[in-house]
Amino acid sequence: SLVFGGLFVTVTVLFSGLLIRPDEIPVFWEWAYWVFPGHYLFQGLFLTQFHDDDRVIEASDGSPFYLSLGCSPEDETVCEGTISQWIATTFSDWDRDNVYYCGIYLAVFIVLTRLVTFWALTSLNYRAT
Repeated sequence: SLVFGGLFVTVTVLFSGLLIRPDEIPVFWEWAYWVFPGHYLFQGLFLTQFHDDDRVIEASDGSPFYLSLGCSPEDETVCEGTISQWIATTFSDWDRDNVYYCGIYLAVFIVLTRLVTFWALTSLNYRAT
């Protein structure tokens, strides 16, 4: 079970959209992005905490956020944007209206996980007969 637990956590984090951007996930792995709960967890957290956040952050040279702000390496000024602009650029398919769906998905996932665990603990017998 430790191997399966570690594998599940690794795949969840890998396909949550933070390590690999959603638009860079290969087509044959997109199902993992939509099935595993990491995507819904991070989408709910980011959109509830940083929605309409106008704090200024500095964009890294060459990043998609840097390019979306229209900055160029020839400019001597620091390229800055807001946190809400960064979220809109980095996670373009995330929408504030989906936060409730994320909560429902996570609640259903927790209930199903608990039910499967309960079934396994009550039904599976490891005693030698």
